[in-house]
Amino acid sequence: QPLTRTCFVNKLKYLLRLIGIDATSFSGHSLRVGAATSAAAAGIPDHQIQTLGRWTSLSYLRYFDVIDLPTQRTLENLELRIVL
Repeated sequence: QPLTRTCFVNKLKYLLRLIGIDATSFSGHSLRVGAATSAAAAGIPDHQIQTLGRWTSLSYLRYFDVIDLPTQRTLENLELRIVL
């Protein structure tokens, strides 16, 4: 049976809570934004990001921002918890 978007997001929030991260600010859209931002930071051309993200407008461009320090620390903390 295919994994639905709702099931995936619910499981993600459950796992975040399990490792002590407040999951209220996460959604399926968070992953989409994160993927676009990471792709841009990796140097993937804008038009490829637009295609991969299935954006039909230029709205995807608003996701190309620099990650702020608190977010970066949260991501690093999450990575450490997953590795350990």
